[in-house]
Amino acid sequence: MRRNTSFRPAARGFTLVEVLMALAITGMLLAALGAAAHSCITSYRANENMSSASAIARTVLHRITSEIRTAAAIEATSTTLSIIPPEESGMSLIYYEYANGVLTVSRTVDGLTQTHQVMSVAEGMQTFAISHTMGTDWKKRPCVSEVTIEMLIKQGACELPLTATVSPRRNQTY
Repeated sequence: MRRNTSFRPAARGFTLVEVLMALAITGMLLAALGAAAHSCITSYRANENMSSASAIARTVLHRITSEIRTAAAIEATSTTLSIIPPEESGMSLIYYEYANGVLTVSRTVDGLTQTHQVMSVAEGMQTFAISHTMGTDWKKRPCVSEVTIEMLIKQGACELPLTATVSPRRNQTY
């Protein structure tokens, strides 16, 4: 009997099928990871945009309500707000107007009027509405006794309604 004296070591490594399966599984895992990362980044940007738009809107709303509280007189329509500030402020008129998706403010100081854009649709403001309630001042003359301002901020699919109701302090009957 003849013996085989040649010794052949067992083959080591992966077969082609095993390598292809490993690549397919790795590809699927990377695709899932990429989709999850994209979703996280998209959500983060949406939250950041909404946060920025709401911060601007809240600042605008706070500014308007502060000016209404200290006003000597107010005239309002659904899209405009005329505020006559107290004499000691140095201003003679503050005028807010919402037209064509843009909220602007005009301030008149010493006869010089400057107009600035406050907020627009591009910054997330979808609607801006003013309503008011009439009352009487301390001399029983008709005047605006309460103003309600409503804003709708929208970023993507997220909406944030903001509402503030304020009464001027200088023309109330207490």
